[in-house]
Amino acid sequence: MSGTSLDGLDIAYCAFTKEDNQYRYNVIAAETLVYDDQWRQRLTFDPNLSGYDLKLLDLQYGTWLGETVAGFIERHQATPDFIASHGHTWFHEPENRLNLQIGDGYEIHRITKVPVINDFRSLDIRLGGQGAPLVPVGDHLLFSEYDCCINLGGIANISGLQGSKRISFDIAPFNLVLNKLAAREGLDYDEGGQLAASGKEIPTLSNAINKLPYFQQSPPKSLGIEWISEEIFPLLEDLGSSRTADLLHTYVQFVTGEMARSLSCFDRQERILVTGGGARNHYFIECLKQQTGQGVTIEVPDELLIDFKEAIVFAFLGLLRSNYEVNCLREVTGASLSVSGGVVYDQLVRGK
Repeated sequence: MSGTSLDGLDIAYCAFTKEDNQYRYNVIAAETLVYDDQWRQRLTFDPNLSGYDLKLLDLQYGTWLGETVAGFIERHQATPDFIASHGHTWFHEPENRLNLQIGDGYEIHRITKVPVINDFRSLDIRLGGQGAPLVPVGDHLLFSEYDCCINLGGIANISGLQGSKRISFDIAPFNLVLNKLAAREGLDYDEGGQLAASGKEIPTLSNAINKLPYFQQSPPKSLGIEWISEEIFPLLEDLGSSRTADLLHTYVQFVTGEMARSLSCFDRQERILVTGGGARNHYFIECLKQQTGQGVTIEVPDELLIDFKEAIVFAFLGLLRSNYEVNCLREVTGASLSVSGGVVYDQLVRGK
């Protein structure tokens, strides 16, 4: 799993069981391989990259993924049935039926000699869906004890039940914005939310963000880096003379308020699981608790689940795909059908 916040590559070696129609997971080993400056720069979205350079990046990143996962397999003496690769999101424009997850699946398969499943989004997008979020099927089948699940990655999203259906959507850009602001102070991120906690609200920024049409749309809906670059970053740049602490404080207040409002979409909101790197932003979590109020319990789990929940779920999506079971829900994405998405590479294993 590689997320839009460009922290690194999360690898989880998982075992799944199913008893009484209930799936359960066990994480045997897990690591995060932090991107060096070169990979972080290369994976930063560039809309002007030529077709040749983008295809080369896709291939070279696939080579790096294959070599990195092969090293993980050797270190942990793992014997995986398959590798489920999220890849790294480059384009995400479902309104144009366009999506690209780079990290060539053939290269991963060639290097590891293990079947590879990737490109989980494209089929759903071709069927009129958003192709995102994909994690909700895992929330539904692996974490059903929670009323809602929130992931705080580069983009924050939420899932929960509406009647008998699981629905989910992207709430707002998250670490993509917070980390960009922290970089103004020479920081990779705002540790614990300390800078944000010291700031004051900028009403003009709050008002400008609230007026963006996305935040008035009903789900299904999802966000991509292109939209964030065009709509959110310019608002921050217009206030470039403002204190970083004030910009961070304002954005945290906006997102926690948007999350609290989002809970009204779901039938139950008593128990909320929060994972992803943003779960370590203590100030954000405290603000979220204040915004949601009494009767709502915000649960931040142990470090393993904070860091690797999405990697666990993508392994699970691979399992569902290998069993030809649905792993992409139309009620989540708005597609015409629920499908078992993902492209499978296994020719070398079959000796062809």
